Amino acid sequence: MAARVSPADVTVVGVSGNSSAAEPSPPPPLPRTRRELRSGRLLALCHLKPPAPAPGASTSASRSSSSCTRRVAFLFHGVGGSVDVFRHQVPLLLRLGFEVVAQDLLGHGASGTSSNPDDFSFTALRRDAVRLFDELAAPDGDNILLGHSYGTSFVTYLCHERSRMVTLAIQLAGGGPNALGNEPGSVFSCCTCFFVCAGPALRWLVRRRLFRPHGPASGSDRRLAFGVGAREFKMTMNGQCWALGDEIYHAELRTPTLLLHGEFDRLIPLEDQQWMQQTLGGPSQLVTVPNAGHMLMLEQPAAVNAHIAEFIASVAGAGSATAAASVSAAADATAELSQSRPPPPPKSMKSRRNGSVKSLPCGSQLLRY
Repeated sequence: MAARVSPADVTVVGVSGNSSAAEPSPPPPLPRTRRELRSGRLLALCHLKPPAPAPGASTSASRSSSSCTRRVAFLFHGVGGSVDVFRHQVPLLLRLGFEVVAQDLLGHGASGTSSNPDDFSFTALRRDAVRLFDELAAPDGDNILLGHSYGTSFVTYLCHERSRMVTLAIQLAGGGPNALGNEPGSVFSCCTCFFVCAGPALRWLVRRRLFRPHGPASGSDRRLAFGVGAREFKMTMNGQCWALGDEIYHAELRTPTLLLHGEFDRLIPLEDQQWMQQTLGGPSQLVTVPNAGHMLMLEQPAAVNAHIAEFIASVAGAGSATAAASVSAAADATAELSQSRPPPPPKSMKSRRNGSVKSLPCGSQLLRY
């Protein structure tokens, strides 16, 4: 259970990676600090606070950020990613007056790692999430949860176990209300040396599946989406065992939830997202984001941000400072979307329901990325 990062290395400027000279330099990574969140688990934590309003500012956004009520947004990434996959959503949330709290999962991003597979189990990872939430959540304020893929499992757990403290939840490419489990004979039961030897090919294959076909994703986006080591990838996927998180568990949730689905997601079928919406016990919305795959927040950030801002406004209630700021941010995001809308996909991509984009059958998604 020993982390392979020295505790003396406290400050993390970011996660570096080699970038091609042919493409523009990627934006700087979100700032982190390494800390031992729990015994033996050295994790990289990103905790940002909204900027103080400028003197004399009277906009709705400044009123929101200067409110005496704390607002905290907790972000949970999926397998292979890091907090940087939310690099387009963090500025929006800060603008809306939310503190942003996110961590790199064990073995991901700038966090330490472990050689013990038990440290990568869902139980161990969700204990990290609960510890972070209990420590930094606003007791009398607004706490919102945003998760992507496997990260939505931690969102679900917190919505159920800390329901009175969660204002709303946003699930990106979360899938259906399945209990997590690894199917017998899965590729993840192969020996670790297979994953190590197949590392480069495995990364290429996974990155290819994460984005929409023929999408214009940059090399930096693809590295952000999946940059985990082969051993950590195998242990994280094998650790996805949560029998309690079944359809009954999801039906007990009452938190207002926004479900966002990429039109060309090749890992999560739309039918699973529809199943999730029908199962949730609280109010929910399901929105399909055009021209996006599994990494929709990187592929179509303006559209995703617009939906997030509008949902926050609808839950916050008309007339509140947060709602006013959300409406303003949604309008700005929509304007940005109209200016940067990508060209339509080739005809061969247009009908996922007709089988041009293959995905797993409904109900078969027992693992999440």
